[in-house]
Amino acid sequence: MSEAVHLPLVIGGTPIDTGDRIVRENPAHPDRVVGTTTAATASEAKHAIETADAAFASWAALDVEARAEALHAASAALRANVDAIGGLLTAELGKARAGSVGEATFASVYLDQAADDA
Repeated sequence: MSEAVHLPLVIGGTPIDTGDRIVRENPAHPDRVVGTTTAATASEAKHAIETADAAFASWAALDVEARAEALHAASAALRANVDAIGGLLTAELGKARAGSVGEATFASVYLDQAADDA
């Protein structure tokens, strides 16, 4: 991975920038920054919990087929990006690339399984 990425804090679909960053280095090369994310305060954590709680009612109201469709869509998005996600996991955690790609692939399989079991 040659370029560090910034992953914003997102609550309820809205990116939030507190101005503070959490920096992740590559454990195999501590001088290389893998990426940053916005650091949350207790206020953002409370806002995230309240937002998730409010969103739960609409998720709970969905029928089983709609929930399964959402899980399959998330799985497809993971599969479409498994190499990039595997690369990020390798850079951030220092694990072997094959293991990282396998972990991302397993996550997509798990989502499909959860959707099929619904």
